[in-house]
Amino acid sequence: MQERINSIEKKILSLQKKKQEIKQKQLLELAKLLEKCGLEDFDEETLAGALLSIPKANDHKKEEWREAGKKFLPEKRTGKSKKSAKVVSEKSAESGK
Repeated sequence: MQERINSIEKKILSLQKKKQEIKQKQLLELAKLLEKCGLEDFDEETLAGALLSIPKANDHKKEEWREAGKKFLPEKRTGKSKKSAKVVSEKSAESGK
C-alpha cells in the first residue's frame, strides 16, 4: 500500500514539475512576442489597459487583429489560432453576420 502511495506521490511531483515547465515556456514565449512586436518599452499599465480591451472588442475587430497577427507571424500556425477563428466564425454565424 505504501509503495502505491509513493508511486502516486512521484507522479504528482512529476506532473507539477511538468506544469511549471510549461508555464515557464509560455512566459518566455510571451516575452519574446512582446519584444518581437516592439512592446517591451511600454509600461505595465499601458500594456494591461490594451490587453483588457481585447475581450470587449467585437468579433470583426478580433478577426482583423488575428489576420494582422497571421501576416506578422507567418511561421506560427497553431491549432489554438485555428480554434479561435472557428469560435469567431461560429459566433458570427449565430448572430447572423
